[in-house]
Amino acid sequence: MTESGVSETGSSGAAQPTDRASHPVSRTTAIVAGVIALGVGVVVGGAIGWKVEQNRVKDGAKSSIAAAKAKGSVQARNVRPFGVVTSVSPSSVTIRLQTGAPGSRTFTLSSGTHVDSGAPSGLSAIAKGSTVLVRPASDSPSTAAEVIVLPKGTTFGTR
Repeated sequence: MTESGVSETGSSGAAQPTDRASHPVSRTTAIVAGVIALGVGVVVGGAIGWKVEQNRVKDGAKSSIAAAKAKGSVQARNVRPFGVVTSVSPSSVTIRLQTGAPGSRTFTLSSGTHVDSGAPSGLSAIAKGSTVLVRPASDSPSTAAEVIVLPKGTTFGTR
């Protein structure tokens, strides 16, 4: 068809219908359609990926918390108790906490407890009034795996 809507005439003089299939889509139209399809795919794929990642993180956090609860409290596993020794015996040490949690906490001491004081080490280095940092044992949050005795007059944890 011509712009006026009249069919073109062939060599025989009879009107010939125009065939739309013989007119391929222009290159510009194909490129624009491809870019739009790609853009839609990126947006949809990004939204799906974001939702999948959000669920993965949520599931991972749930399983981590469940595993921590099975071994002891989450707080006991992640916080290194810090405080002043209020009581010490050959088998335990009690500290007044300065790590944000109020109160005190008693830890069992064993021959496997490593004590580091920067001076002669051993259980005898832990004295009443000493400032200590305790690492609980991974299998028992109430057992000290390591006790670090800080120097007298330390300002660690006071700021």
